[in-house]
Amino acid sequence: MRKTTTLTIFLVFLGILPAMAIGEVWTDFQSYAQDLRDYLSSSVPNALAPLDYESAAELDSSLGDLSIPDPVVAGKNVSEDAIAKSISSTFENNPAIQGTISRNELDRQVTRGAAEGVLGANGQLRARLKLQDTQDGLDHIKKFEQSANDAEANCENILTQLVTNIENTVAAASTYGASSQGSSTPTIGTGQSPQCLQFRSIIIQSEQARMIAETLASTEHVNRALQYSNLNLANISQQIEEENRARRVDASTEAARLLRTASQADLLVGKNQDTAVGNQQ
Repeated sequence: MRKTTTLTIFLVFLGILPAMAIGEVWTDFQSYAQDLRDYLSSSVPNALAPLDYESAAELDSSLGDLSIPDPVVAGKNVSEDAIAKSISSTFENNPAIQGTISRNELDRQVTRGAAEGVLGANGQLRARLKLQDTQDGLDHIKKFEQSANDAEANCENILTQLVTNIENTVAAASTYGASSQGSSTPTIGTGQSPQCLQFRSIIIQSEQARMIAETLASTEHVNRALQYSNLNLANISQQIEEENRARRVDASTEAARLLRTASQADLLVGKNQDTAVGNQQ
């Protein structure tokens, strides 16, 4: 009875292990989505000024069923807003270029917001609780697995002793009733009864649960590594864009300098011509 009760409790525990290890999946994702939206609402307006109002509105209008913004739709709309409003700076007088810059910056902010949801304080808290729940589940499984191992060993020992007693009894009886052709002593296999197989099934399921938990931990590590890579790519993209802008500014500055020099030369030539005409008169 005690062994049966232990088996039942263990099987029930295995059934609820995934829920304990993963936690409230939808709640976790809603928390992540909220962190992403909070980051975007605080960073995008400053990053996309003077399109601060338009960028915030585009992000809100692009929210999908998961309550996270669609970066493709939002970026396209922000770029169109920059072109339509002819947004430009002192050296950037091409609205199309400014539209592309705004879209790229929005993509970078979304990337950083996604990383914040995983690597930020709240993201780390969610990961810690999930991993702690998984570890607690593994600790419980280890205890049940040890009990199953002990129960299986006792089961096999009891069956082996029972089979030995039966075989000895049959062998003793066969010496009195053996036929002229002889008879073989029947043997009974051990460790194959339904009870023993149940304990073996528990051990197998505990190993499967352990592999699932290790897969979950590996997935968490991979996810964090991917977010770090995304951050590096966003920084590289921003650096390249700043270098391109610096080259455009240098080109514009050089063009302005050449234009000023040419204008001064034209003024000097015109002044000399006027002076020569006056002297001739």
